[in-house]
Amino acid sequence: MRASHHWTNAVITSFRDVTPSVREFTIEPEGAALAGVLPYAPGSHLQLQLLLDGKPQTRCYSLVGQPEAHAYKIAVKRLDDGRGGSLAMWRLSVGERLRISEPQNHFALDLNAPAYLLVAGGIGVTPLLQMAQMLAQRAAPVAMLVAARTEAELVYVPQLRDALANRLRAFVSAQGERIDFAAEIAALPKGAQMLVCGPASMQIGRASCRERV
Repeated sequence: MRASHHWTNAVITSFRDVTPSVREFTIEPEGAALAGVLPYAPGSHLQLQLLLDGKPQTRCYSLVGQPEAHAYKIAVKRLDDGRGGSLAMWRLSVGERLRISEPQNHFALDLNAPAYLLVAGGIGVTPLLQMAQMLAQRAAPVAMLVAARTEAELVYVPQLRDALANRLRAFVSAQGERIDFAAEIAALPKGAQMLVCGPASMQIGRASCRERV
């Protein structure tokens, strides 16, 4: 992934826990009250510069939901056995400063498909939320599947229900529920687009979070 060379000072203005292990952060760029945030399309992400063990590190996080005038939103899943980036983010408090890139997009949404199926596993819902909202606003034929280990870890389901109503289906693996990818793909019309983002255990689309049919 190409690193951004345009960095901006920013501040954490608020955060909230959307599940027991996923925290949403609101980040305001310096001078946002005057200039606003940069526009971004569904699937975009920010790069953040963090200090891990006293050394600067860069981490990427998808932008969540519809753009706001003066702030970006990201969501971070806490991984206690990860490389430390999520734990460093969870230690941040309101008012703390960091550096962010401009929005970038390596997961662009094609608006010309005849139909769409969005599939999210756990925190993989973050780049797909705005896609679902935009496609619903455009009255596009779109459905979405979301999966998590437990019901408590289903992320952004209320927002997705608002956008998609009964076109959203949720699967909880602890209850023995699994997505039948073969059946879902077979049911798509010719030329439909399937966009998938989730852990490697989903065994589909893990490299680019995308499958085309």
